[in-house]
Amino acid sequence: MNKTAVLNTFLQNNSLDMLLEAVSVQLGCPVIVTDNAFHIVSSFASKGFEDSEYRKAVSHSELPLSACGEISKAFEENEGDRVFTKTGGKNVGVAVLKSAGVSLGYIIYILFETDPPLESDCLFCESLIAKQFYTDRRTSAAPLDTAEEILIELLDGKFSSEDIFRLKVSGTFLSSFTPERVALIELSSDAGERLKNEHLARSLSQNFHASHPLFYGGKLLLFLHEDHDAQTLREVIKDYNLKAVLSEKIESLYSLHEVFPKLCDVLGYLKEKQPPFLEKSGDYKLLMLLKKCEQDFGFIDEKIKSVFEHDLKNNSELCLTLYTYLTCHHSLQETCERLFTHRNTVQYRIRKLRDDFEIEIDEPDEELGLLLSLSAALIKLGNEEIFIR
Repeated sequence: MNKTAVLNTFLQNNSLDMLLEAVSVQLGCPVIVTDNAFHIVSSFASKGFEDSEYRKAVSHSELPLSACGEISKAFEENEGDRVFTKTGGKNVGVAVLKSAGVSLGYIIYILFETDPPLESDCLFCESLIAKQFYTDRRTSAAPLDTAEEILIELLDGKFSSEDIFRLKVSGTFLSSFTPERVALIELSSDAGERLKNEHLARSLSQNFHASHPLFYGGKLLLFLHEDHDAQTLREVIKDYNLKAVLSEKIESLYSLHEVFPKLCDVLGYLKEKQPPFLEKSGDYKLLMLLKKCEQDFGFIDEKIKSVFEHDLKNNSELCLTLYTYLTCHHSLQETCERLFTHRNTVQYRIRKLRDDFEIEIDEPDEELGLLLSLSAALIKLGNEEIFIR
């Protein structure tokens, strides 16, 4: 092993990821660093190493429960800070990482051959990795078991930039935690439901590995990965008679502070829906946007406001007819088909809009303002389902 190359990486870069890459290349095997709870803090494997279990563990930022149990058992049965065992059909070497007498976590070597790398080489690498790991922890000013507090700070809007957030999570498994989606589950405010909610969190943890259920603001957040099945979550939600919303794909963990309020808006809108459900937030994106526009700006076109008041008073459908006519690109036939309304009736309504309300239906420059105002009117009139995908 070229110890100089590893040492230079350590001295020239303040990065656990880069150091682990250098160690993996020099030792010739994939390497994983975890905290004491087997959350993956950093990992590296060459491009040629294609192992589904490894990739799954890295994407979840957490070792499988079976691997955690096997490693823990190996340490129980053997004295010392280094063991060799088998997990997931692979030979692995595991050593405790320590700095200043404090246990930081573990380093795991995935061995291609039965014979492990030289112990002297491993000890050299482990000493550098432990120093960098310890430095990252001190820089973040957060112990490894405070991931929940960091996530709550994120949801509270305490981080002014992603760079500050990344600095805070360095040295924790959150630095490499990349869930695909987030589910927000509405919980009962009844104090008697607390035990049920805790049981739900445990059940979700068992069914969805590395989902890290988080209680926040009377709700439960669940982090979902690519291999998690939404149908299974839907069944759990139904069993507990709850209501939940599933986010679209999130760009990064930091974007959670922007995603969470949107999920709350959708969940709040759907709260009165009686049966239990798991809805996709993306299906309500347009409706939520239009409702906000209506709240902030009201009617952009005052003439449409008059049409809305007419519909409200007479239980008529002038707003719906005009909206449909515009979205059908002024096709009378398609408008009639969508509204299930006779051609003469639609023609009468359009003529009334032109003559009685002086609306320039065929003026392209006015169309966007008309559509936005009509959207606001239809939402107020209870036709919200039009804007739900």
